[in-house]
Amino acid sequence: MEIPELPYTLPRVVKTKSPHNLYAGSKSISRWYVEFFYFDTRTEKMERFRFTKNLNRLHDLKEKQKHFNNLREAYKIALENGWSPVDQNANIKLKKEVVGINLKQGLFKFEEYHTAKGTRPKTISTYRSKVEAFIKYHGAETKVSTITDFEITDFLNFKEREDKWVGVTYVNSRICLNNYFRYLLSNKYIKVNPVTGLNPVKEWLINKTKSFLTKISKLLANGYKKMIHTACFLLR
Repeated sequence: MEIPELPYTLPRVVKTKSPHNLYAGSKSISRWYVEFFYFDTRTEKMERFRFTKNLNRLHDLKEKQKHFNNLREAYKIALENGWSPVDQNANIKLKKEVVGINLKQGLFKFEEYHTAKGTRPKTISTYRSKVEAFIKYHGAETKVSTITDFEITDFLNFKEREDKWVGVTYVNSRICLNNYFRYLLSNKYIKVNPVTGLNPVKEWLINKTKSFLTKISKLLANGYKKMIHTACFLLR
């Protein structure tokens, strides 16, 4: 069967007659459910799905209608956003993309991964220290999916300027952040590693070295000028 352009039908509320379920005083005269069809790639057929979420326990018809309408709308929105009743792996990925996790939750998962992997405690401690500094700067509740290379650069520049980070500390922090976001990328919490958008570490070091040498050259040049000026004054 050819895969349909839209892999599902719109959900609808179905009311079935079930007189054998009637009892004295009951206000509900039928069994209801939300029904839709979804294309299952395993069988290559449009399979039928029915859901009640235990709403048939309601006997007041107006209340029951309201809740089933809400349930129908919930399934409609879920289907429109990529939810699948047959592919749980796709649903897990979708949940990560839609719900997301924040920076603090990401760090917990990152540490959990390295502990299970057998990474040295000292290395884990270094990762934690550098990532916690980043989290403190941008906020623990910030979603990992909202971080771009701008937030990384902003943080590193702030630390270099305000905390007087030397080159080694700067580079180590960047490496730790790269490993943190690379883990999040591999586990589908983000689509792009924001650290990879920065200038390469080697290029950064070269630029910093050039800047340092330029400053030294100026200082030396000024020093020589003073020495020459003093010598000329003494020889008068």
